[in-house]
Amino acid sequence: MNGGPLVAPWTAIYKKPSVVRIRPLNSISTLTTILPAASISTQSTQLASVSNGNKPSSNDDEDNNKQYRHSPANNAYVLPASLSISSNSSSCSTEKETSKQKKKFKDHNKSKNKVCFSKLWTMVKKIPLKYKILIGITLGLLICVIAVVPAVVITLSQKKVSTTTTYCVSTTCINNLTAFHAPHTLAFYSMDGNVNDLNNVYDGQLLSATGSIGYNGGDAYSGQSLGQLTSTQGQYVLLPYIPLSYQSFTIEMWVKLIYSTGQTDYGLFGQCSSTTLPFQCLVLSIRNYHLHMSFGTGDTDLYGETYLYNYIWVHVAFVYDSVLLQKSIYINGIIDATSSVSTSQPFQGGASGMSTIALTSNNSYFNGDLDQVTISNVAKSSCEILNDATLVVYYPFDTTNTFEDYGPTFINGNGANLVSNLNGRLNQAITFSSSQAYFQSQSFTCIHQIAAFGPPSFSVSLFINPTQNSTTSGSTLVHLSVSPTGSISTNWCDYCYDLLALTSTNLLVAQIFTCSPSAVSSLTSSGTAIVANQWTHIALTYAYQNGVRLYVNGLLVAFTTSGSVWFSQYNVPAYVTLGNTSPLGVAVTGCTDNSTFHTPGPFQGSIDEFRIYGRELNVNEICVLANPSTTSSASNHLTPTMVSLLMTVVFLFLHFLKHFEQKIYR
Repeated sequence: MNGGPLVAPWTAIYKKPSVVRIRPLNSISTLTTILPAASISTQSTQLASVSNGNKPSSNDDEDNNKQYRHSPANNAYVLPASLSISSNSSSCSTEKETSKQKKKFKDHNKSKNKVCFSKLWTMVKKIPLKYKILIGITLGLLICVIAVVPAVVITLSQKKVSTTTTYCVSTTCINNLTAFHAPHTLAFYSMDGNVNDLNNVYDGQLLSATGSIGYNGGDAYSGQSLGQLTSTQGQYVLLPYIPLSYQSFTIEMWVKLIYSTGQTDYGLFGQCSSTTLPFQCLVLSIRNYHLHMSFGTGDTDLYGETYLYNYIWVHVAFVYDSVLLQKSIYINGIIDATSSVSTSQPFQGGASGMSTIALTSNNSYFNGDLDQVTISNVAKSSCEILNDATLVVYYPFDTTNTFEDYGPTFINGNGANLVSNLNGRLNQAITFSSSQAYFQSQSFTCIHQIAAFGPPSFSVSLFINPTQNSTTSGSTLVHLSVSPTGSISTNWCDYCYDLLALTSTNLLVAQIFTCSPSAVSSLTSSGTAIVANQWTHIALTYAYQNGVRLYVNGLLVAFTTSGSVWFSQYNVPAYVTLGNTSPLGVAVTGCTDNSTFHTPGPFQGSIDEFRIYGRELNVNEICVLANPSTTSSASNHLTPTMVSLLMTVVFLFLHFLKHFEQKIYR
């Protein structure tokens, strides 16, 4: 420290650009706790000189504060005479003296706090009454904006929704989805005509010892699949090294096993650094028709309990949690096997090598079809895996990526003559304003999720906001067809019909198609009319054991008895067309519709939050879908006027505070 006054021994109580009010410490011993002894010694002459200058001569607090003010003229501080500095500072180093100084410093802090509160109270008392009233009014307005306006916004936004109130009483997994393009997804292989990684990092190479490998577009889970792999011909996918050692991971895929005579081990995924060293060979396979997971030599292999049948698409997931030291196997989103906590050492493969799909280190090749292979470097939760396995598509229809699928399969759609509605039920929606408007995707893949016995289950969920014109004439909401034109072809059991539609009397109608005999079973929301110009949630579920169930705003409005409808299974994924029967904008012919209930035609209005599930949703899951977060919904209905009001009140409050500060300390 060279030159200038030493100011560290005092604590600033209030500071303005030209005034510093300071409070003296009781003795120089406190100074030693703030500044090094050398700094004190070099400044002792200056401090002694200053301390003999001006002394406080009055007990009045304001007068004392004036004597402690900084003088710009000589850049010095007036110190109390009670503060004296001795050049012999070595005595401060004794343990007894240190203890005393700590006590004094503590007492000083208590005294300082009392003075601060006293001055704050003095400041408040000095504020004129009229300003106190203004402060109260301003604070009241601010509280109203914070507490009342959101409630009003929520109320106004809910006026666009049906007034039916539904209470969700059970926690569900329904919204616990894998994030869209999640950063923890290392690689994703859609198998749509190639084995490239959609992240453009770990592209694969298709190899075959003999014969050729093709892609199956007719019987894929979605789009195309890596079709008809033949184990006897040594067919597999070679991948670059993917880092999975000493960390959590999840590997998922859709599998359709085709039995091969004499074969009991079918490889799904492999990565191996050494077949002799422990825990260095990752093996995921189907062994003896059960899922199997191993880290190689020294590991305790994990086997699933479910028997895998021939020619049936199933979703499989293998999870390792490096924190819990636990392996888990899932089939169709349901836990199939899990090891005990802290019993599974991590996979300890090297930092290089190769990864393979449809082949493991013991030369076990897969026989059948594979689709939608996902590799993540996290241990996914059971809820995420359930949704990965059963959420077929999810279209939020927001302004960004309007036609993109936010579900796990990335089945993007297309559309025409649609307008973005900024006031969707949740964020944005799409509006059908002409007879040529439509949205379409080949996303009815749940027809392939076939149980060992009986037809597949499925659920459809969406919000609609029809115009008056639409509800008085009837219209198509969800149309299913084998052909992208919305019509039928000449193949056996081809079909086209409206899965969901509105009647001319504003009722909701659901239809389920059966192939033999070719017919539809219809169900209407009798007594529950759809109201125009407001958002209404609609859900349809089907399971052979429970029949068809139709929900409006989370409430069951119609159902069939269990087993009364047999939903036919088909050979190809169906096309889903929203708001119309055909992308061509013309009425299709030959479709199987029950004309008693409705006449197919273009829908006019808005649609939002469209989802298809490959399972029957329960009432609590539908309740959650029908009642999305009011916080999210309200935040999207804040008008510019409301935002302007909030900013104005905050500005006025800050302006008053600045005015009071200048008034009191002028």
